[in-house]
Amino acid sequence: MSSLGLAHNDSLNSPQPDSSPVQLEKSGLESNAANTDAEIYKLFYREVARVPLLTAEGEMALIENIHKREYWIWFQLLGLKQTVKNLVQGMHELPNTFKKNEELRRFSKVRNLQLHAKTRSDLAHHLRKTDICLALASHLSGTAADGGKELKKNLQECLLEVQKLRDKFTRSNLRLVASVAKRFDNRRLGFMDKIQEGSMGLLIGLQSFDTKRGLRFSTYGHWWIRQSIERGIQNQGATIRIPVHVHEHMRAYKKCLANLSARLGRAPSFDEVTKDLGLSPRKIRQLEKGLPRAFMSPPKGEGTQLESLARVSHEAGPDKPEMLLSNKVNARELMLGLSTLKPIEREVLARRFGLFGEDEQTLEIVGEKVRLTRERIRQIQLEALEKIRLYFEDQAWAPSL
Repeated sequence: MSSLGLAHNDSLNSPQPDSSPVQLEKSGLESNAANTDAEIYKLFYREVARVPLLTAEGEMALIENIHKREYWIWFQLLGLKQTVKNLVQGMHELPNTFKKNEELRRFSKVRNLQLHAKTRSDLAHHLRKTDICLALASHLSGTAADGGKELKKNLQECLLEVQKLRDKFTRSNLRLVASVAKRFDNRRLGFMDKIQEGSMGLLIGLQSFDTKRGLRFSTYGHWWIRQSIERGIQNQGATIRIPVHVHEHMRAYKKCLANLSARLGRAPSFDEVTKDLGLSPRKIRQLEKGLPRAFMSPPKGEGTQLESLARVSHEAGPDKPEMLLSNKVNARELMLGLSTLKPIEREVLARRFGLFGEDEQTLEIVGEKVRLTRERIRQIQLEALEKIRLYFEDQAWAPSL
């Protein structure tokens, strides 16, 4: 046992190289513009082939080790009054999706800066699964003076160990990332850039993967990798950098459109938008030019994209899964939306909509797989879709359905 109370596994804590195969290969390949993606793939795969594969059992042990250490870090941090104070004060900066979480809602009401053991444990599990897990934990551990020098030292050591283990996990899955990246024939994003995007998706999948479900990570992670690469390709279309204040105005404008559309049951007029935002007609026209055509002009008879999401929880037929989770949905936002769901909700959506390599399944089949009734599966599906709809609404984002 280590000083952190975590069991060390020699196979998981071997010395790590200074840089990953991705970084090594990218630095050497990008200097030669004549290399085609096919040539780059061959060179990259030759480098990746040197990284030993993990067995299924070894991979599960590695994931569990990462999750256990991340949980330990947060559990220790949440036992410090200064950490709790910083988090309570920063609650207003968190996305509304996190504020709706039961544990975080209870957390925001803390006054004496001391958490009940169960609340502390629940919060540690929740924060471990967030995208900001390591960055925020690292920042807070640097200010953990009230925990004493020994705890601060242990936190820093554990953070470094988690980063090493995550690097090892990424390198051991580069073959999977490369196989997905190779399928995208898109010149706007080079092969090595696709590898980087795919690796980010891989780590998002790692955060939310549940080892107790009995799935192989490759089945689960494939979807996150693919969606992250698709998102990277989409982002390459935006070649002009927009000033921050313009971004804020565009965000407010999109949120205004969404709210008015939901309230009026139709697309709002130019005058209605101008009045609601309190901006000049000239400014509104400038903002309109910055939005995609699909957002401004929904297909006739189909209503706004937000309305399509709103209908999900009311019109979802038991034998007709909606296309909300199709490949057309903006990948990054969908991945983040899914990460806010409970494991059973993610599994039901995965089986119903064919995510993570699963085939689309009926309510009856899903019920048999997870040992729940058909009606309960239908309820879980509707609840999960409603949570994702609320996530999109909070982010003022409307997917292209």
